[in-house]
Amino acid sequence: MFYPWLILAVAILIIITGGESKHRFLRWDSFECRICVPYAENLKCQIAGSRQSFLNLEVNLLKALPSIRTYVKISTRSKPSEQYRKLFDFTFDGCRVMSDVAKEKTMVSRLYNAVVKNSNQPQKCPIKQGFIYYRNISIEEVIPSFLPESSFMAQVNLSHLKKSSPMDTYYWIFLIIFLPDHGHTAKISHSNKRLSLLWKSFSCATNPDHMGRHKCFILDNDKSIVSSEFEYLHGVAQMNATFKLFLPRPPFKEYHKMIDLNVDVCQFSKGLYGHKFISVIVRALGSKASLQLSCPRPKGLYSYTNISVAEHLPAFLPETEFKIEINFLTPVAYLINASLHGVLYDASKKRE
Repeated sequence: MFYPWLILAVAILIIITGGESKHRFLRWDSFECRICVPYAENLKCQIAGSRQSFLNLEVNLLKALPSIRTYVKISTRSKPSEQYRKLFDFTFDGCRVMSDVAKEKTMVSRLYNAVVKNSNQPQKCPIKQGFIYYRNISIEEVIPSFLPESSFMAQVNLSHLKKSSPMDTYYWIFLIIFLPDHGHTAKISHSNKRLSLLWKSFSCATNPDHMGRHKCFILDNDKSIVSSEFEYLHGVAQMNATFKLFLPRPPFKEYHKMIDLNVDVCQFSKGLYGHKFISVIVRALGSKASLQLSCPRPKGLYSYTNISVAEHLPAFLPETEFKIEINFLTPVAYLINASLHGVLYDASKKRE
């Protein structure tokens, strides 16, 4: 109930860096927990194992928790002498994530299942009062090997909002994660330069009952830039977008789904999402295009020109091909289905 939300946060960081490769070792340097006394007691957080690669957590809940709101902040540094710098932060509904992730087959679900493998955690909310434990938590087998030698710090605040109280009751968990550089690693760029992006294909399909003319294309003179244009035949008051990222997994390079997000576009346009991918998309769209995402959306022609994502991507991404599916839909019908196929590569190397 408590620790899995940290794992989900770390999973987002891992997913951002790409696909899955050979085994990587992990060592926990610190595992510190604090909890609000009225809700729980006898909280224990321990690092275990000869290599400090296991975690144990147990807590006795004194009250049932009908809901859990989770805030996560991931920070990183490459040298011990450096200050930790925030990589990203976000807030999510813990109960919803707990119920959804168990049904998926993604890296997030594998991390989640590794955490709850030896625990008696309930699979859905409300979380009943009583003793909850997580024993011998090990996520080494699902950590990609291409992560660079670095220290990661994750801060997780879990809160339960009582309707009768004007204040949230917060639970705190602070962890420092250290990933030593062991074994073989996948290809990563060791320079400070970002990898180049090449789009191989970009296609769109629209619902003719709701959309008129449309265009989706890659620029001929710059394959890293895409543009699109859509005519809305009716006004839209509410819209969601699904975002799916697929990465090839060795040895056969079969594509596997790594990210599956569902975003409320109206909230998205207000800047209420702290997810790394969301912020990348917002910056890539630019101020003019971002304003066009606001709700309600009148009927008319909307253009999103010269979208360049490459300059906003993190510098530590690995060289890899990838596929993206983006779908826009209302509560009653789909509007747009878009598919992209791209590749991240080091421009300084000779391409085959």
